[in-house]
Amino acid sequence: MREVAIPAVGFAMTEAVLLAWAKQPGDAVSAGDVVAEIETDKTTAELEAPASGILGRHRFAPGDVVPVGTALTVILVPGEVEAADPRVTETPTATGAGEVRSALATPAPPVATASVAATSGRPPQRESPRQRAAKGRSAVESATPASAAIEPLRLDGIAPGEALRWLREMVLIRDFEGRVDPLVLAGKIAGGAHLSLGQEAVAVGVASALRPGDLMSGTHRSHHHALAMGIPATILMAELFGRAPGTNGGRGGSMHVTDPARGFIGGNGIVGAGLGIALGAALSANVRRSGQIAIGFVGDGGVNTGRTWESVNLATVWKLPLVIVCENNLYAVETATAKLTSSASIVERAAGFGIRAEAVDGQDVAEVHRAVASAAERARAGEGPTFLEARTYRYEGHSTGQAITYRTDEEVATWRTTRDPISRMRVALTEVGALDDPAFEALESSVRDEVDAAVAFADAAPWPDTADVTKGVTALGETVRRLG
Repeated sequence: MREVAIPAVGFAMTEAVLLAWAKQPGDAVSAGDVVAEIETDKTTAELEAPASGILGRHRFAPGDVVPVGTALTVILVPGEVEAADPRVTETPTATGAGEVRSALATPAPPVATASVAATSGRPPQRESPRQRAAKGRSAVESATPASAAIEPLRLDGIAPGEALRWLREMVLIRDFEGRVDPLVLAGKIAGGAHLSLGQEAVAVGVASALRPGDLMSGTHRSHHHALAMGIPATILMAELFGRAPGTNGGRGGSMHVTDPARGFIGGNGIVGAGLGIALGAALSANVRRSGQIAIGFVGDGGVNTGRTWESVNLATVWKLPLVIVCENNLYAVETATAKLTSSASIVERAAGFGIRAEAVDGQDVAEVHRAVASAAERARAGEGPTFLEARTYRYEGHSTGQAITYRTDEEVATWRTTRDPISRMRVALTEVGALDDPAFEALESSVRDEVDAAVAFADAAPWPDTADVTKGVTALGETVRRLG
């Protein structure tokens, strides 16, 4: 018996509203099937079956407000018998969760998904993240030189062996991210996650242009940055699971991964704040004359914050060795960037500060690499910072389980089929004779084994020792003491 419980898809989340059931009691379900739809204070999410089996009774009705951690139903092994009356009206006091509040005077019978969609105006159930990730893999596998729709990618001046390494890194990021969303919805990863499916070429292109010792700061969406900077999938996954072997001992979670030894000085949950951290790193490198450069990532939503342009202005005035990379994935949460930006383009706005600014194709890892390598060379020569707008696209929602109603399936499909960074690189390598279908399939297989091992490692890893709660908080050796 496996529970389908309300997951914590946000750090401050305490409850969710059950919107609709996608499966009925007695239905056969497979692991990954959408079972129910819930709504939190930030998003609408689809809950997936954690295992294959038979769906048990609905313990709550649409409209019920249910505390985090409470089981909505269970997945039964065929032949297994569920308790006679599992309906939950109050969670145990020990859990700390409150009473379940129902919007219905009496328990309502299960409501079919289709009827809920028809009466509430909500769209019908969408494919789950796992199903969409599988579809994405299928699209990659079908990308061959005969795929005329795929936009071309130039490998001029890039050795095939190097390009193959970039391809593997992008496939690793995609498979890793494809596994994260279901793990959040299964309750394995707490606090939700912001995925970078579709944006792999930006991170890999940037990291591949750096030297050992160079530094990078990220955003709230930084798993791809961390992996591209060489953080092992096992250690990153352990951090997402909140386990002791993680990059930050399980303290950072999805948005605050940091690994200074590998040059990754951290993701950041504050919009635009990571750029200020990169500015400080560039100033330090400049004062010490270390020859390092710093990369500061910011999203298209972040270019409407004052701290972003304060950093651009200071870096330009002081001629700091900073490369600013704006990952423009066209949407700031749910709002189209074009509706939020007053200038003709983000590059035009940046150029107004006197900084060298240019736009690059964020779905072309080779173009990103060339642009960053050139910017890094100028920075090391004392010529100051560069602002790069990498135009890219995220295939999934802003955060875990978000039901996407603000863009069309056709728009996503166009990006997937014509501009997918993995497909484009695969086609380019095939055209120069450096890759064939069996080799790509072997690459994908090795990546899947690596991600499977990362999940198994994280799931088996120990929890942090509470005795280390103050470790890393300060370099002064202070200890926690009770006040009063």
